[in-house]
Amino acid sequence: MYPRTRLTGEERIVLARVKQRNDRLRRAARTPEQIELDRRTRHPDGTKHCNRCGRDLAFDQFAPFPREPDGLYTHCIECKPPADRTTQGAEEAGSLDYGRFID
Repeated sequence: MYPRTRLTGEERIVLARVKQRNDRLRRAARTPEQIELDRRTRHPDGTKHCNRCGRDLAFDQFAPFPREPDGLYTHCIECKPPADRTTQGAEEAGSLDYGRFID
């Protein structure tokens, strides 16, 4: 039998990061049916708690995000940061000038 070796602190960190990465990739590769099953398992009452405004809202009030365990963002659509909303509106209107970033 081989002697049991202890992991160093750095090795523990590396293993934890590998596990986190594998979990993220596994969640991103789920089918819509698997995501719905995970969502219903985590939130049996059909609502999710918004981490910003603190309200419990229906699933359709959250944007999809496949890498999250329940397939939804942690904050509701109404709590989306204002900067994101203004940029998104400008993109839709075609008024963003991406040429300014090119020399």
